[in-house]
Amino acid sequence: MRVGTPSAYRADMDSHADLIERMAALRVRVAGGDRSLLGEMEKTLTQGYAAALWGEAQLARLEERLERILVPGGGSRADHYDAVTRRHRALEASVAALRSELATAYAEFVASGGGAR
Repeated sequence: MRVGTPSAYRADMDSHADLIERMAALRVRVAGGDRSLLGEMEKTLTQGYAAALWGEAQLARLEERLERILVPGGGSRADHYDAVTRRHRALEASVAALRSELATAYAEFVASGGGAR
């Protein structure tokens, strides 16, 4: 899996729960004094930022689809609109949760001496 590629996150693009759980577990272990995991934490942070950026790009694409659906004369598109808005809301919540975890994890990573070269 290459970091930053959409295919790396396509399996469950509306939920970043697994990535958030991995970051939280790493934060606990590093906070407990296991500094040997700083490299893994840095890699996971990189994956998290790539996933968040990809999720935000997906949000933009969904918003463009919504705009096309709402064009007058488009016929009966209520079901399609509902599906796209549900997906947008789910993805938006997932990306927000991921961004929140990234902010906390990064602050703890730096406080633990990570990233110092």
